[in-house]
Amino acid sequence: MSDPSSESIAEEIINLQFFSLFSNYVAVSAYVLWFYDFFLTLPAESRSIWSSRLTGTSILFILSRYSFLLFAAIGLAIFLPGKMTDTRTLSFTGTIIYRTSDAATKLLSILRVYALFGQKRLLLFLLCPFIITDTVGAILKQFSLTVTTSQGTLVEPFTRCSITGSIWYLCKLLYLCNTSSLIVSPLLQLAFDSIIFILTLFKTARHIMQSRKSGMRSIAEVILHDGTLYFFTIFVITTFQAAFALDSVFSGGAISNTGEQITITFTSFLGVLSNLLINRFVLNLRAFSNRTIPTHMFGTTESRFIGNMGALLDFDQWTK
Repeated sequence: MSDPSSESIAEEIINLQFFSLFSNYVAVSAYVLWFYDFFLTLPAESRSIWSSRLTGTSILFILSRYSFLLFAAIGLAIFLPGKMTDTRTLSFTGTIIYRTSDAATKLLSILRVYALFGQKRLLLFLLCPFIITDTVGAILKQFSLTVTTSQGTLVEPFTRCSITGSIWYLCKLLYLCNTSSLIVSPLLQLAFDSIIFILTLFKTARHIMQSRKSGMRSIAEVILHDGTLYFFTIFVITTFQAAFALDSVFSGGAISNTGEQITITFTSFLGVLSNLLINRFVLNLRAFSNRTIPTHMFGTTESRFIGNMGALLDFDQWTK
């Protein structure tokens, strides 16, 4: 007759391996979605970025997009079936690359608001700490996890990597395994995107109404449309993350398998969709302005850096 405690330990190990494998495949599906969109938007990138004069925002776009490309490629190399001996080094490298991409993505959002509000530097001081806090926290979380090769484990036929220490990590180093961090991280993300969205809405809504009364299309419509899509998507994801994390806290640290799987799915797609949507926003903005804005509008050094991230909202300025 088997020992009940041994059965409990065996069941826990099996569950851990299952969730590790589940998170791997969800992450792979998210990366595949990103690569699909990357090749889909490559012609637009060629026209709007590489065929035009580079600005500061163009450089941030390239850094955000191609750092994430490397990160996704590393993720696929780790998660797909095969043999690998040094997964921890590759995983840590992927973390640094991802944080670089994420910081560039957030900087693009900050520059949009910075430009909309007449380049007020106070906004930079208020919003940049979100990036610093998230980046430092993510690097520290790396050391709380054990990333090993899957050789000799139950998941060896399915993936190169086995991760223990936190099933919430999902090989993207976004959250600590303790419940307080599970709440803080998505709430910080939600707070950042809420501030960006509210400021954008406040600055562009009235201008859009005025331009429509005049029968003209404004670049503010591009800013608001893409910004709303980005915020709403991230808002839904982070709200679910926070809700399930709170459920875990109030239930004494326990969370249902269904809730855990849903959280894993949302977490895996969070970074992908953030990068994907902000890339599309920049491309749409460049495509619109390339048809309407004259070159001399980028005369000053600061204008050349922020490019067309929203500094000019007066329709007459775009058509002179």
